[in-house]
Amino acid sequence: MNAKTINRMFERTISLIQHFEVKTSYDAKRKTKALDIVQSNLDKAKNGLPIDCGMYGKVKELTSHDSKSTITRVQAQSRNDSYIIIDGKRKPLEVKTNGGRVASLYKLNAKARENRYIFYTLDFTVKAGKPRKDGSRKPEEHRYFSGVFTVAKFIEILEATKATKIIGHNESDREIAIQSDSKKLYKALIASEAIEYNPNWEYFSEDFI
Repeated sequence: MNAKTINRMFERTISLIQHFEVKTSYDAKRKTKALDIVQSNLDKAKNGLPIDCGMYGKVKELTSHDSKSTITRVQAQSRNDSYIIIDGKRKPLEVKTNGGRVASLYKLNAKARENRYIFYTLDFTVKAGKPRKDGSRKPEEHRYFSGVFTVAKFIEILEATKATKIIGHNESDREIAIQSDSKKLYKALIASEAIEYNPNWEYFSEDFI
């Protein structure tokens, strides 16, 4: 990542923490953990070390829990990221941002896809275009979307827009992920009229039909 992209990620992550409302001691612990993640990466950046490109996503996950949740750390890959309150019960919630990996979602059967939810945030800036002959250029574009879906609906959108790609450092690490720079995906998300996510709201299964 270049310096501009890194600075932008820090700004967005810090803004996310600043807007996080602390209602319980568990919220306070989550906020402290989020601040620790940012500080750790600031220290790395100051010392010329690579920062965690998943910093924003981890803080997004930490701030996705309802105030009564006792989870105060980023969950291991084998565990549910968070939970959403549906019909008075906690249901598994995946928290994904930008180009997150989604192989685990594709492995779910049809019933599980309908009974699990995903809170997805797209916070992506398209780089400015190359200069034209007349000296003008297409300006950079900030795309933002945030909403909650059933996993089934989200995968339906990904497949309709062909907004997936394979990422990984080697053969054993290769996995399907969201293609966050897809304009078709962005337009489809905006058109979906997805439900806003608030960790302390109660939702109903009929909301997602």
